[in-house]
Amino acid sequence: SQIVSEKLSNNAGKTWGSEIWVAWDLGKPSDRPGMPVVTKMANGQYLVVFEVVGSRNADVYCKTSRDGKTWNSGIGKVIPGQTGGPYVFSLTDGTLAATSNTGNLSLSEDFGATWKLNDPPAWGNGTIRTYWWLSVYQTGPEEIGVVASVPRPLGGTDVRIKFGILSPSISKN
Repeated sequence: SQIVSEKLSNNAGKTWGSEIWVAWDLGKPSDRPGMPVVTKMANGQYLVVFEVVGSRNADVYCKTSRDGKTWNSGIGKVIPGQTGGPYVFSLTDGTLAATSNTGNLSLSEDFGATWKLNDPPAWGNGTIRTYWWLSVYQTGPEEIGVVASVPRPLGGTDVRIKFGILSPSISKN
């Protein structure tokens, strides 16, 4: 089985510590967790997102760590509506914003315990294979930008950004 792992350096990369496993499933050796992205959350903990190719169809999963060095076994929990090429970002108010190759935007106000799928998707119709390699950035106190590789009518792709305003509390919408 492929795993997501990390090594840490305390001296600017001159030497590295032992391998630390972050996400894995020894019970399903055909599954391949990969493409991890980590963010430090407002509570000081860390959240990692990654896709799991194989029996889980590149669905995006998340896990948390108290210190970014110690991770519970397994692959964590799925983020509904997210598939392939994940990205996550912690906003200044503590909200987590996650996206993937579906073009969907998921938001969490409880450090990844639950996720709310934004409607409509940031790009496309929420299905994979149209918009690629999305990322999220905070561009103002209540504004985010969602960047994507967007298909051009004559072939190829452009990199584009859409801006959106965050409501005061996403859970009360």
